[in-house]
Amino acid sequence: MATSGTLGTLSGQWRSTYTASWSLLSQSTANNESTIRLTGIFHTDNSTTIASDYSDFKLDGTTIYSGSYTKRGAGDVFVKTKDITIKHNDDGSFPNTEISFSTNDYIMGIQSGSGTISGVPSIPRASTVSCSSPNIGDNAIITIGKKSSSFTSTVTYNIGGITGTVATKTLDTVLQLNTNSIKDKIYALIPNSRSISGTVTCVTYDGNTQIGSSATTNFNLYTNENDCRPDISGTVVDTNENTIALTKDSSKLIRYISKPKITINATPKYSSSISSYSINVDGQTVNQSEYVFDKINSNNITISTSDSRKYSNDMILNPEIIDYIELRLNKCELVRTEGTSNELILNIEGLWFNNKFNNTSNTLNLKYQYRESGQTSWIDGTTLTPTILGDKFTMTDFLIGSNFDYQKEYQFKIIIKDLLMEVGSSDKEIIIVSRGQEAMAIGEDGGWLYGDWFLNDNKVLEYEVVDRW
Repeated sequence: MATSGTLGTLSGQWRSTYTASWSLLSQSTANNESTIRLTGIFHTDNSTTIASDYSDFKLDGTTIYSGSYTKRGAGDVFVKTKDITIKHNDDGSFPNTEISFSTNDYIMGIQSGSGTISGVPSIPRASTVSCSSPNIGDNAIITIGKKSSSFTSTVTYNIGGITGTVATKTLDTVLQLNTNSIKDKIYALIPNSRSISGTVTCVTYDGNTQIGSSATTNFNLYTNENDCRPDISGTVVDTNENTIALTKDSSKLIRYISKPKITINATPKYSSSISSYSINVDGQTVNQSEYVFDKINSNNITISTSDSRKYSNDMILNPEIIDYIELRLNKCELVRTEGTSNELILNIEGLWFNNKFNNTSNTLNLKYQYRESGQTSWIDGTTLTPTILGDKFTMTDFLIGSNFDYQKEYQFKIIIKDLLMEVGSSDKEIIIVSRGQEAMAIGEDGGWLYGDWFLNDNKVLEYEVVDRW
């Protein structure tokens, strides 16, 4: 940096010179300008006398000396000055400035020259500012780049129209914008978005005088998922009156039979809104906040919800469930003891829930109904008493009756019932007992053999049908 310098020198007769120079007088921080003194010196090294009847010495376009002069001996004929004010650039740097100078007289003749003022110290200007981009609720860090340690800063913010002052005429270079105190207002501006932009403005002062223009920087604020994720809870209640009557508690479910109503309670956060719901039971998913399922198998129920910012939350509900075993027949055979017998025997194997519903023990009842094929009315048979071993029940070669004419076809229903289910009573579950079939028949016109015939476990009669008439 420089505070003075020579602009140039013009030479004339009798060892005479005209020199132009500059020097820095002062600088105004408030006005961002420097005052420069220009000096013009007409000097001679001649020991005799020099003189001129006319003269015109200019400096920066201004005549600083005119008229006649006489100088005896070596020395300065004159020293003249001119003060000028030069505006600095917006960043405080000095703009190099060209200065002209000229002569027009008997000794110096007509000459001109120029030089440049440069290297003048910069004037400290407005501070720079930057700001971090944190989550909403956290502090945004504001950094001020000061050009002079004595400068102060007033810092303000604008977030979507929410305005405020961070500091007034502070000497600090690092500030914190507390977004937690205004986060409700910020969130209210972005119910469907995860971010918002804002600005921080810094005004620089030297005392009470503003330095330069204000500086502004942009920053972003981001939603915090932990703060914004919607709250979720859920309830599960049985809606099946039959199962509730057994458990005495609608919060208890019976596997396969209960009809659970599942309700999602979702609470959005910070001005968002709930946009979707989901309930998953046994692989079946419905996108509703409440739903009644026809039955339930697993006690792991997944519920979830999403909000307008696309944040989601879920949880698993584990209602108490009674491990009911669905009543079913794994085997049911009803056959005649022989081909032409009127006796029918029953063989069954099945499963049932041999346990309690709360304090109520389950019961198992078996019965049968029958009718001749072609009839419409059913005849009630006797109650059946199976053998029970744990959750299994069986009947082996149980004689249903001995009055079922082998020449007729019969229809049967084997009806099994516990406290919750009944199987075997529908028309789809009818069992057909066909007419009986003789093994051998002999008549006047011939004989008939039915089935396979064996001797010592060896088949003794085989035939192939080659034609029919």
